[in-house]
Amino acid sequence: VGNIVTDGLKFAMDAGKLVSYESGSTTMYSMTGSLSGTLNNGTGYSNLNGGTFVFDGTDDYISTETFDMGTPTDITLECWIRFNGTLDSNDRKVMHYDKTGTTNAVFQLRKGTSDSRLMYQAHNGSQWYTMTDVDAIEADTWAHFIITHAGTSAIMYKNGIQAATATMGNLDWTNANNLLIGYRAASEYWKGNIALMKIYDRALSPKEVQQNYIAHKARFSS
Repeated sequence: VGNIVTDGLKFAMDAGKLVSYESGSTTMYSMTGSLSGTLNNGTGYSNLNGGTFVFDGTDDYISTETFDMGTPTDITLECWIRFNGTLDSNDRKVMHYDKTGTTNAVFQLRKGTSDSRLMYQAHNGSQWYTMTDVDAIEADTWAHFIITHAGTSAIMYKNGIQAATATMGNLDWTNANNLLIGYRAASEYWKGNIALMKIYDRALSPKEVQQNYIAHKARFSS
């Protein structure tokens, strides 16, 4: 496995790393900082692809302690995910970073006008902004996603390649609360696997996006 980018890394979860998760435990640890999280309602584990969390789509999710990102103007969200089965009538959340009083950042598989496509949404305190992949996600297939949000410019990368761009509002992280993985609200639970997730307090460059993708590509190629 190659080296990942560590500059600006604020949160790093990997079900395949013993320092982050031990099979049978209900506690997950970030590999940077001191943040921990709880596996709720029987969130599972599989040694598939070197280790991954398994979400049943009904009530499984991971919640962290209060996660203080500080007040960065730019961020990067990263994950390796696999959706199992056929998308139903529910939106499916990969992650939700909660801001006191209003939702701030949501990464989700959206059902509806953007059928079966990954969507990133951010709220700057007064307005929602949205960016959506141009292609539907493939079921039962691992995919790597990175979102960079720098100022008012957001970019989505899928498997190391730019997949979407959008002009969005500036981020406001004041009074941010906790991170939810695989869940946001009723009937919006992830169905499938989330193996790793990282959050940076800056926007990675295209070269750095490629570096992180290549670092784990072999692990998720089968």
